[in-house]
Amino acid sequence: MGYTTLYTTFGEDENTKMIKVRYLVVKTPLSSYNIIIGRPAFNALGAAMSTLYLAMKYP
Repeated sequence: MGYTTLYTTFGEDENTKMIKVRYLVVKTPLSSYNIIIGRPAFNALGAAMSTLYLAMKYP
């Protein structure tokens, strides 16, 4: 479908970080998701992903 770039806030209270994220918008009947966030966003957050626990941790 295409790309869109939005400022996105991650976290709550004093542990928040706002970054510009480039989203890939997709339309597929095979997935519960309709956007994909790429590695550059996770790198900007300094995030570590766990696919086993479906969790993300960032400083």
